[in-house]
Amino acid sequence: MRNTFLLIKNYLNCYIGSLIKKFNKGKYTVGIGLILMFALMMIAYFTFNAYIVTKEFINLSPNDQQYAPFAMFSNISTIVMITLFTIVLKATGNTYSTDADLLLSMPFKKEEIIVAKSLSLFITDFALLFSVSFPSIVVYYIMVKGTSFSLLINSTLLLITLTLLSSALSQILNFILRNISKKTKLVSLIQTLLMIVLLGVFLLFNFYVNDVLTKNTSMNLDEALNKVLPVKLIFDYLLNNNWLIYIALLFVTVVLFVISVILTAINYGAKHVYTNSNKKITYNEQSIFMNIFKKEASRYFNFPLYIMNTIIGVLLVIGASIYVLIQGRDFVDLIVYQLLALSSNHTPFIILFLTSAILSTVCTTYCSISLEGKTFWILKVLPIDEKQVIYGKVLFNLFICLIGIVISSFLICLVLGFEYYLLFVVFQSLVCFFISSLGMYLNLEFPKLVWDNEIVPVKQSMSVLLVMGLGIVISILSLFIYLFLANMIGIIFTMIIIFIVVILFN
Repeated sequence: MRNTFLLIKNYLNCYIGSLIKKFNKGKYTVGIGLILMFALMMIAYFTFNAYIVTKEFINLSPNDQQYAPFAMFSNISTIVMITLFTIVLKATGNTYSTDADLLLSMPFKKEEIIVAKSLSLFITDFALLFSVSFPSIVVYYIMVKGTSFSLLINSTLLLITLTLLSSALSQILNFILRNISKKTKLVSLIQTLLMIVLLGVFLLFNFYVNDVLTKNTSMNLDEALNKVLPVKLIFDYLLNNNWLIYIALLFVTVVLFVISVILTAINYGAKHVYTNSNKKITYNEQSIFMNIFKKEASRYFNFPLYIMNTIIGVLLVIGASIYVLIQGRDFVDLIVYQLLALSSNHTPFIILFLTSAILSTVCTTYCSISLEGKTFWILKVLPIDEKQVIYGKVLFNLFICLIGIVISSFLICLVLGFEYYLLFVVFQSLVCFFISSLGMYLNLEFPKLVWDNEIVPVKQSMSVLLVMGLGIVISILSLFIYLFLANMIGIIFTMIIIFIVVILFN
């Protein structure tokens, strides 16, 4: 155990050191301040969202609060979905690390190294899950009369266990995937396809739960819970103190964690490299910009973790547009009226800002410079203009966004009317171009060119933390401007002002 704790301490020191090693520079001081501000904004956002949802269910029957437990149904669903998303994200990632040879040359057992890695990542994963999920639990405890304090204790234990469970399941899935694909050059393609399948399961669960919540509040709570078994079990543990469920979950988690450590130890330090026996070299002359664009595309589609961190917004906005298409205009108008007390005339613009907020999470540029890593010097010595490199990277991100923009706008306008199609495409393109440029700027300000695993620049760099927070600001700001001015000066003049704001941001 002493070696394990020593390794955990080392991993955490390396992670902290990677953020503050240049703390004396002003931009890093500002960067860390922005990270803290972003963390507080995230907590404030999820707290406010939980307050709105809980209040809505309480108002359905304010005297006896019989619908209040549906708010906990929503909270638990969010926790389950975040856990599923974490499993998908980590299962399709590249677990190879160049520090394996160094650590294996020291007097450490493989199991000690892997346990230390898992637990050090557990701390950061738990911090994320806790900050996103726990505020909703606290809001429910405060707002719903008669809620026991045990809810806070039970939920804390649950979040700890689910974080460990997601880590174990993702490592097991990753082991299976690597052993299936290690003898083929299509390993990246297999990883990408698996990622899409798992992500599809996640999105289906997400929309299914939302459908249960929006359509079945008139039914008995038990009937709604029976439609989603994982939510039912967690609900029974949190609110009814059914400790048998938690003990069973903890037992399964510990067993799976042990299995994951054993399986990961088998592959740890092994290098599975496919060697191409083709000795023929062909050259095709293309423009510098097109070569850079193709290089970005090749790197992107051969790195599942990179895809997973950036394409979720595209898939989610397409899924949301399909949901709008299925439910119809009347249902969307009703939701807008219930949440914001706005008439149906405002529905297209509210959907526009919400879909733009989803697309603002699509950013490949926040780590595109960092991913050059030790080969960055090649770009610097080539006789090409730096602007061509930047344009290639920025426009590739915009290309990824346009896939979601074109498809989702078409599906949504089947419901709203095609007079809004050009508005959707132009506004969302402006937002995505801003995100692409912002990601590139932040990555140039906070590059991370020294890393031993590609997961570091993709998930653990300063630029990713900043772009996640700043990117969504423009859509939220547009929504607030609209809500404040639309009834005062009219929709047309309000949208002109919002377009001017977005263009100024660009």
